[in-house]
Amino acid sequence: KHLNAVLKTLRNDAVLKSSSYCLLFDLKLQQMMTSEEVDSGECSEEFFEKPDSLKPHEFPEDLILREAQLAGSSNLVSGAINEFLEVHINSSGFVSPFMLVFSLPDVSRSWIIETKGIMGKLLIREQ
Repeated sequence: KHLNAVLKTLRNDAVLKSSSYCLLFDLKLQQMMTSEEVDSGECSEEFFEKPDSLKPHEFPEDLILREAQLAGSSNLVSGAINEFLEVHINSSGFVSPFMLVFSLPDVSRSWIIETKGIMGKLLIREQ
């Protein structure tokens, strides 16, 4: 629910303010952050010092983000790699298609959350 609300908020704000945002998933810190895009289309790194959009959101301890990737990409970000998955939301409301895999700490159950369509509608299914 939280991810869906964040996507909707950023998408609406991007369209209304004619700006672009990045939604960043950090597998090492198990959190989601937002930043504005700079003119080059890259995500601003100022969110580390002062997140001005939304506060970083830590995932619950009983739910682990195991994998994250952009749809159609073979560049999988897994927990062993210290990288971010950057999802771009542009001023027309387009959301980069992405997929996340969450699981319980003991990996007994897992879920895939992925976007459908250009507006970033979320679908969830058990794996």
